[in-house]
Amino acid sequence: LTVVEHENVYNQEYEVKELLATKFDMNEVNSYIWYDSEMLKKIGIDKSGIKLLGKSENNILRDDLSLSLMNIIENNLKNYKRFGIFEIGTTIENNSNRRKLSIILVDDEKNIENIYMNMKAIVKYLFKNLKNKNVTFVDNINERNYYEDTLGKKVIIDDDVIGELNVLSKRVANKIGKKKAIVCTELDFDKYVD
Repeated sequence: LTVVEHENVYNQEYEVKELLATKFDMNEVNSYIWYDSEMLKKIGIDKSGIKLLGKSENNILRDDLSLSLMNIIENNLKNYKRFGIFEIGTTIENNSNRRKLSIILVDDEKNIENIYMNMKAIVKYLFKNLKNKNVTFVDNINERNYYEDTLGKKVIIDDDVIGELNVLSKRVANKIGKKKAIVCTELDFDKYVD
């Protein structure tokens, strides 16, 4: 990246972070680029992928930013009943680095419809106010078994899939926090800044 391109990416990243923190009262988190092996084991998810050499634990590089934030969610549930977090981080997909924006809302299971609709509103607001683009949500049958397969949506901008909105399955969510609903959106931030 040239200095001008880097500054443009930085400024767009800052705008997104500021909007999520101030308008939607969400908290930015920072995580490692690898999955937490203990968390994957606890929630019953077997991940394979690119592995770090010389490490027996926490050695699988993440391909799903939202999933790698589950240990942060579990820690926050010790003190908060409901909250929203986000991170702009790197995932490794098909041997290439991708910058992603993960937005996660957590609340009681009985409020799932509310946080699901709030997530859609956040994504729409983000694109309308920062990019002057309209978002379309299209049904997505998710192949990842830790997400509800009937509640997934593709996030589409200008006929291009830029991300997904998913609900963590009850089976997995209950292992993180009893009777909790976890709604995740993961957007391709590289496409967002283009």
